[in-house]
Amino acid sequence: MRSILFASASVMAIGLLASSGMAQAFNIDFGTASPVPSVSYGAASGQAGHWNVFSGGPTALQNTAAAATGVSIVDSLVSFPSGANDPLTLGDDDALLDDYMAVPFHAVYTVNGLAAGTYDVYGYTWTFGPLSTGIDVNTQGVQVIGGVWPGSFTPGSYSLHTVTLAASQPLVIDVYSINGALGAIAGVQIVPVPAPGAAAGLLLGAGVVMGRRRR
Repeated sequence: MRSILFASASVMAIGLLASSGMAQAFNIDFGTASPVPSVSYGAASGQAGHWNVFSGGPTALQNTAAAATGVSIVDSLVSFPSGANDPLTLGDDDALLDDYMAVPFHAVYTVNGLAAGTYDVYGYTWTFGPLSTGIDVNTQGVQVIGGVWPGSFTPGSYSLHTVTLAASQPLVIDVYSINGALGAIAGVQIVPVPAPGAAAGLLLGAGVVMGRRRR
């Protein structure tokens, strides 16, 4: 009986690992004016790995393991690659935030090809001093970010939307300049929920529980 229970728990955990693997994870650095963040950099989400570069037009995306996927991103409306040095940002924060797509009014970035599932979508922008940018994802609600860089990612220095996608449904990121000023988007992270590590933890937990029952 114990072996049957362990096998069932293992199968369930492996199934979760497979499904979380299908819900792919992506890091995207917008603009080309500064270096790409390093693979060890996880920004606010903690999701380290490969960073794609997006500077406009349809762009195929690699996942955080730098593997090719069927996922792509494309922009519409008016935005353009730009960059400026914020002396308060350093290292990988500088690499992510000091280049961006400048948004005069409203721009839309559409990610196609994601597997059905739930995702945390993190949005980043260069600070523009006192100016701010509004970010919305799949009409979940506009979150306004920006201002003086606080030294690390804290609430208000990035946007976070949780979105559940059906099969073939696009992920739509709306970016707005606030009060008629210039806005920007410097990066996006698409993080599957639960993250792959959660399923691995379930598999480990199942082994621990079954081991205790044997004793």
